[in-house]
Amino acid sequence: LLKQKRWEEAQALLTLSADETAAETQFFLGICVGQIHGEAHSLEYYQRALQRSPQLHIARNNMIRSLLARGELEQALAAAEVAARLQPDEPEMHYQLGVVQMRAQKLKLAAASFEYTLRLNCAHIGALVNGVHVLGLLLELRKDAKARLQRVAALGVRAGLWQDPMQRPPHFVRGLCSRPWHDASSFRMVSLLESHFAEIRQELVRMRNLPEGWFGRVGGRAAHDHTLVTA
Repeated sequence: LLKQKRWEEAQALLTLSADETAAETQFFLGICVGQIHGEAHSLEYYQRALQRSPQLHIARNNMIRSLLARGELEQALAAAEVAARLQPDEPEMHYQLGVVQMRAQKLKLAAASFEYTLRLNCAHIGALVNGVHVLGLLLELRKDAKARLQRVAALGVRAGLWQDPMQRPPHFVRGLCSRPWHDASSFRMVSLLESHFAEIRQELVRMRNLPEGWFGRVGGRAAHDHTLVTA
């Protein structure tokens, strides 16, 4: 039933027939409730599953997502730290910790978590995408951020996620190439823009410090565009 995504039927069967004291029962109930009502409503099931079986790591992973859905960042952060300690060789746990740290605006810690993820799996797409984003935000705060950003961007090229270290393909389509739409020798305006690149870049960097909301969101990629220009 779960494989067929028949969540209501699976929930009813678990409630009527399964051993409610079993950790696995609570875990699967959490999945059903999360799919039916949203992840924020499945927290108690994962907590009960972990009380019965603390080594049921997948329940802890789902619990972290439930905490994030409820906006309980401190609890999610604590749980993610535990998950990373319990599974130190599992890239996904360090990536998940980085996501929670990023949500909590702990950017230095998030960058370190994404980089650690990439040491375990150098082609982890989530760590590559979020790694360049967070390190871009740290460029003005840490002297080593640019070199670290360049290393992560180079890993993205090696993994085939983008074609050039300075490229961030829209929607991150694997293998997508960016091609110039212009020939600078044929368009005087383009030549002018290119000749004033340094000034334009400085203006955009200054504008990043304007109050939140001054820039509209562009398909969710505005932040990546800004950090790319800063780099």
